[in-house]
Amino acid sequence: MNASRLGYFTSTQALADYAEVILHVKKMLMAERSPVVVFGASYGGMLASWFQLKYPHVAMGALASSAPILYFDDLVPADRGSYAVISSDFKSVSQSCHNTIAQSWLEITELAKKPNGLQQLSRMFNTCSPLKSATFLKAYLILMYGRAAQYNRAPVYQVNRICEAIDGAPKGTSVLEKVYAAVVAYNSGTNVSCYNIGGYSPPSETTKG
Repeated sequence: MNASRLGYFTSTQALADYAEVILHVKKMLMAERSPVVVFGASYGGMLASWFQLKYPHVAMGALASSAPILYFDDLVPADRGSYAVISSDFKSVSQSCHNTIAQSWLEITELAKKPNGLQQLSRMFNTCSPLKSATFLKAYLILMYGRAAQYNRAPVYQVNRICEAIDGAPKGTSVLEKVYAAVVAYNSGTNVSCYNIGGYSPPSETTKG
């Protein structure tokens, strides 16, 4: 890949490519008169909706699932609804687990403000490189909780796994130590010696394949 090809990595180009592919396939199958409906979920759902709007002569309809079609900065007001749903998922599994997670945000902030606080957080969460800001740790945890809720499937049930790690910690374990136990539990099976929290997002079923 080089800079001269970056223009092909756009949603506009992707839609144009699909239009060409669909028309070509219909021609090859002698099915020019066959109607087409496009489907997609999440980002794919956004593409499906945009495709039908831009190429109505190619697709007569589109079905988009969980697609934030208009969710762009300055276009719609900030919506915390998804975080409320994620929070509710954890609360439904364990109120004490939910409370520990809720309490951890302030504790991360307060510890990061102290002298050598970031170093302590780096050691506590076994980061591969020293944390430069508490924001990196918070972003990692937000993604971890969100993906656990999104892919909470059998037999793992990642929300349950996280809460079991938090609630199952020995008596006297601090809030942040419990959260680290959740990180370890969530990443079990990935065979890592440290966590690249400064520039890496937790694995999901999508990235694991």
